[in-house]
Amino acid sequence: MRRFGEALGTDDPAARVEELARLGGFDRLRDFGVPEEELAEVAAATVERAGAKANPRPVSAAEVEELLRSIY
Repeated sequence: MRRFGEALGTDDPAARVEELARLGGFDRLRDFGVPEEELAEVAAATVERAGAKANPRPVSAAEVEELLRSIY
């Protein structure tokens, strides 16, 4: 996260990503046109990606779905 923040030029990368999303007109996940009934499928696909498998903290599809629902 530190390196990601450095790449974005900030000490708070999560806030910067939110700021950039809002500048692009996106406030919530639903603004991207993702149907709510597909969040479980998106979560399952997310944990199968190579990048997710390399994550230092393993995450389950249920945890990803919970996160997606919190930003929906």
